[in-house]
Amino acid sequence: MTVGDDATLRVWDANKKEVLSMTSLEAPSRCVTYSPSGDRLAVGFGCPIKKNAKQPDGKWVILGTSDFGVQHSGQTDGNKPLSCAAWSPSGSILAFGSLDNKVYLYNADDGFALKGAAVAHNFPIRSVDFSKNSQYIVSNCSGFATCYVEADSGAEVKDLSKIRDIKWQSCTGPMQWATQGVWPPQADGTDVVTCDAMHMYPSGSGSGNAHQQGIVATGDSFGRLKLWRYPVDSSLVCAHVYIHEYDTNVNYIALKYLLLLDP
Repeated sequence: MTVGDDATLRVWDANKKEVLSMTSLEAPSRCVTYSPSGDRLAVGFGCPIKKNAKQPDGKWVILGTSDFGVQHSGQTDGNKPLSCAAWSPSGSILAFGSLDNKVYLYNADDGFALKGAAVAHNFPIRSVDFSKNSQYIVSNCSGFATCYVEADSGAEVKDLSKIRDIKWQSCTGPMQWATQGVWPPQADGTDVVTCDAMHMYPSGSGSGNAHQQGIVATGDSFGRLKLWRYPVDSSLVCAHVYIHEYDTNVNYIALKYLLLLDP
């Protein structure tokens, strides 16, 4: 599933690399996410370059996956484009990261009422990830900062010992504990532009991060796709390197396919 500046949403066949269905959106979009049940889509609107004066930057909608019908029109709590989206594993919280430096949190069980906003960042949000228990969020911004907040309120978690052994549902931020080793020495923060991890938790494993297994995929500003062992907790870890012509967004699909999207 992809959205873009052409104001369309497309659902793809990952095997055949063909579009299965498509619908027009009311505005350009750069973030979309499925609900855990798979029956709803959350689409956030906006792009840095306005296509027209009426472009509703900061607005979002909920669509049904069967017919793309609008199930919730979504309010506009910010006036900047939405850059990333994530739905909690419990399905009760929807989060949008924005170019206004905030992460907006909505109650999916109560008409998507605004629960709060995380305001710990000073730069536009790059990624938002939930913990597996839906209690915490980790976010990255373009100022190369990582913030942990309570998913229920947006309050910043300053005592990091509370989340030391937390398992994470996803890892789309290149500036996290599990991805600290993807950065080359003397990196200026612009090298790694996109990241995603394929998590696997072996049965009977402990609760700490050391027991998580999987693969991290990163794309950098030199057109290189790198695959790493998860977690990448050391700069001494080696990666498999592949060359791609353009900077890319990388995302795993169903723990099997790796999706590359040219900007």
